[in-house]
Amino acid sequence: MKPFIDEKKLFAASFASLVAFHLLIVFTSRLFPFTDLPDHLAAATVVRHIDDPGSPFAELYRVEPWLRPNTAHTLFCALRLFPSVESANRALLALYVVLLPLSVFLIIRKLGGNPWYSLLSFLLLYNYNASWGFMGFVLASPLVLLFHRLFVIDGAALGSSRRAALAALWLAGMYFVHILAALFALLVFLAGIPFVAKRPRRTLSRCFIAALPLLIMTLGWWRAENRASVDPGLGSFLSSYYRGEYLAGLAERRHLFVFDNYHLRDGWLGYALALVFTLGVLFAAAAAH
Repeated sequence: MKPFIDEKKLFAASFASLVAFHLLIVFTSRLFPFTDLPDHLAAATVVRHIDDPGSPFAELYRVEPWLRPNTAHTLFCALRLFPSVESANRALLALYVVLLPLSVFLIIRKLGGNPWYSLLSFLLLYNYNASWGFMGFVLASPLVLLFHRLFVIDGAALGSSRRAALAALWLAGMYFVHILAALFALLVFLAGIPFVAKRPRRTLSRCFIAALPLLIMTLGWWRAENRASVDPGLGSFLSSYYRGEYLAGLAERRHLFVFDNYHLRDGWLGYALALVFTLGVLFAAAAAH
């Protein structure tokens, strides 16, 4: 018996419908319940109008040099291509709700998995980073996943100098979106490539070349920040942290198993439901192997 509708067409229609639904939410919501978002929009407003005639912003603020990390959202929302910083922010959020599920779908397809699982990524759109308004992390999430798809799980990803240059540009661009996400992507990049590359030694050398722009930018920013700060340096902080706080805080890591979902219900019922979610994922992953 011929199926009523082709499965691929059904999946494509389902995926497109969910994308359209979330785009509708982005473009019709008057306000977004993201805690830190007003601060980001205020910063973009200052950058956008600081040079306007009669603007008081120049007396109260100064715009830092642009080779600073985590400035992409601010600079994009300050562009006069858009009628307001709010409309620019909507455009970025619209791009985010498309790219996050798309990046998950591309990874699953590359690994030969069931594409229907990518629909679960729509449940993750309004995650903790989004609800707290950490716009850099929000925008960086799909970029990290796409980077993973293009340059990590593909054994031929750095098969040419052109691909290595593209990886370098991608990492350098993520520096401006969120530096921690960029460094995390780089860490996964360096750790994963030796396992998938056909010629690990040559590929690893290209990895380090691709990492250079990001590392140079990060080092330059770090040194500039340390010179301008009266606080102890990063080395002193890390030494103190691992000698004093790290071991004492290991017991708190148990919350990892419930932290994402324990707000579903008050009290112990919420913790139990969250644990069911987490253990279900862990058991499914173990069964797959």
